[in-house]
Amino acid sequence: MSKDSVFFDKAKIANIFFYSFPLLMLIGPAMINIALLIILILCLINLRIISLSLNNFYLILLFFWIYITLSSFFSDNIFLSFKTSFSQIKFYTMLIFLFLYLDLKNKNIQNKASFFWSIILLFVCFDTNFQNLCGLDIFGYKAEGYNHDVCKLLISKENIEDLIKIPVALTTDRLSGPFGSELIVGAYLTKTSPFLFYYILDNYNNFSLKKKLFFILILSIILQTVFISGERTSFIIILTLYLFTFIKLFRKNLFKIFLIFILILLGLTQFTPQFEKKRYKEIFQIANNYNDSSYGRLANSSIEIFKENFIFGVGIKGFRQECPKINDKQSDNQHPPCSTHPHNGPLELASETGIIGLLLFIFFIFFLVKKVMKDFKLKKPNHYFIFSNNIILLIVPLFYLTPVLPNGSLFTSWNGAFFWFSLGLSLSLSEKIKKIIY
Repeated sequence: MSKDSVFFDKAKIANIFFYSFPLLMLIGPAMINIALLIILILCLINLRIISLSLNNFYLILLFFWIYITLSSFFSDNIFLSFKTSFSQIKFYTMLIFLFLYLDLKNKNIQNKASFFWSIILLFVCFDTNFQNLCGLDIFGYKAEGYNHDVCKLLISKENIEDLIKIPVALTTDRLSGPFGSELIVGAYLTKTSPFLFYYILDNYNNFSLKKKLFFILILSIILQTVFISGERTSFIIILTLYLFTFIKLFRKNLFKIFLIFILILLGLTQFTPQFEKKRYKEIFQIANNYNDSSYGRLANSSIEIFKENFIFGVGIKGFRQECPKINDKQSDNQHPPCSTHPHNGPLELASETGIIGLLLFIFFIFFLVKKVMKDFKLKKPNHYFIFSNNIILLIVPLFYLTPVLPNGSLFTSWNGAFFWFSLGLSLSLSEKIKKIIY
């Protein structure tokens, strides 16, 4: 078999993985882990070629992986920490695989992916909105707070009159859509949508009027669905993506953009149930009194753990083990000081990997972003990267590293897959070092 055919096979697998990524994440962790295992095996088989095709800054990521794996032996729960740390290699190989073998600049690949992704994301939006109206989604999954096995729309008029007397009988709180008991539908839509935003920005001028309206409608439906999901961090991120895209597309009419944007927000809040209104009002309450909020409590706990374990941290997944041991200085606070993780990206890295792990990770992200920016500047020397279409693929990872914004744990299959996949897409637009080994 020729080297060209071998490369083609890996490129084809990278394309298939890219096309199916939102479906794999929708089905569940098992499917994405199987896909990542296949990619890991392919990378190991071609390790020599791949190692010669990478920039030196990938060594920092290798050192980070070795470091967190070794430090797990000093954790209170060695097995859990080692298993999680060692398994992170699947995300790093996915990042490298996408960088080397996915050509996101290829318009044919973009068009195929946009078709598959649009279908899946629209289905999730439809299912979530149906759950919002009905109390149950099309698979029968209940919205949080809905206690009936029958759709609200199908309950008889007589029963409705009886149930209305009970204040919480027909209410729905947070929505899960097709994710069952997992309240992650807003995060799913937010973290899968950046590619669609990128695709629209990259191809908008070549779209027909119908196609322009179709994709703007898709983005609007995604924004609306994330809003009703009640996931506040996800809504802030999707709002940022939406605003950035509209400014890029219609920058000559900025006043009109902001006017339309404000009208959209007013429209969303106008038809929002009381539960969602309360959720979003809490954003301002948390911002005004962060230290006493639930997230502030977790942040303070992780800072205390970091102070006591400054150099090496407590090991991956160690926050849950160490947090109950710290001295709670706010015992009268209604919010618990501990959870499974700090819900804060930088503080999770600091408390669990120490200053060494935190610096290694920051250096890697710094050099990765530097490479993406440098490659962009080489192609478009008179353009600013901060205003480029490419930066939209980095928004989700960079939001994870925002200190005060609540986030899930980077070291889970769910969050880790989205984080490293987004970085992989961004790198796939960069220049590759092509070395053919005979």
